[in-house]
Amino acid sequence: MQKLCSVLVFILSLIAFNNSIASVNKVSEGENDTITVSFKVKGKLACKNTIESLVSSKQGVLSASWNAATEIITVQFIPAVIVLSDLHSAIAVGGYDTSELRTKDTFYSALPAECKYTRDPITE
Repeated sequence: MQKLCSVLVFILSLIAFNNSIASVNKVSEGENDTITVSFKVKGKLACKNTIESLVSSKQGVLSASWNAATEIITVQFIPAVIVLSDLHSAIAVGGYDTSELRTKDTFYSALPAECKYTRDPITE
């Protein structure tokens, strides 16, 4: 029984880990490489444009599209200009949690009421 519980915990951990990994698709080779990534961003449909503009306004980002139903943002960018961690940071500074970065409570609190989403509990 204990072994079965250990196996179940391991499987659930793999599923959770897999859901938090950004998918990456390299589009071209050379100096102007573009990469398309998809990752989770917590939010509400009312603020779709805000979420997208947090990254699309950054130099090196070619496009950004957030799906409210799946809470997945897909971003195409030039990695020679901007890196993936900067995308997560830009979204977190805007008040939204990503699969890799939890926004500060002060940023979340500053969101308009219609943009406040249910936050996942803090885990250690």
